[in-house]
Amino acid sequence: MNKRQNLLDEIKKNMPGRRWNHTIGVMHVAEELADIYGADKEAAFIAALFHDCAKHQNHDKLINEAIRYGMKLNDDMIHCPDLIHGPLGAIIANVDYGINDKEILSAIKNHTTGKVGMNLLDQIIFVADFIEPGRELFNIEYYRKLAYSNISMAVLEILNNTIKYLIDSKKYIGSDTLLCRNYFLLICCDKMARGADK
Repeated sequence: MNKRQNLLDEIKKNMPGRRWNHTIGVMHVAEELADIYGADKEAAFIAALFHDCAKHQNHDKLINEAIRYGMKLNDDMIHCPDLIHGPLGAIIANVDYGINDKEILSAIKNHTTGKVGMNLLDQIIFVADFIEPGRELFNIEYYRKLAYSNISMAVLEILNNTIKYLIDSKKYIGSDTLLCRNYFLLICCDKMARGADK
């Protein structure tokens, strides 16, 4: 049995069916996007496979797992434990599965919040997580179409959507998400301005 199948089997047995189906969808989209934008497809596959490996609905369990792995919780994670699973997933991928590639670990770590200076693989996993085929969100086809034509603009629009949703729901917004949104706003506006000058 090859390494890829071993990893699939290992992660699948520790994941509820619905989350596993989501993960399969993210892997499929991530590999497609990697192919389109010239990223490493194997890295996209691995990052997508592990992106939700630490996700638990039970916040106490999530916090206890983070503590068990020696992870330091910042203020955002304390106020919103849902933000723990990305960084914790990167630690689990590294410690338990020997994933050492810094770009893969970064993509796992930041797939929920985004971060300033996201590289291509970060963007691919962030976007794939949002647009995978199992998602049934308002206007989802707009984000899917954008993802396959302009990955950075897709990141910006997804961040805008997420922030609006969190505000409307009166939920906590992590600081990385706000900083990431402004970072991509400037990048996309600069690209559009330069395009208009040509």
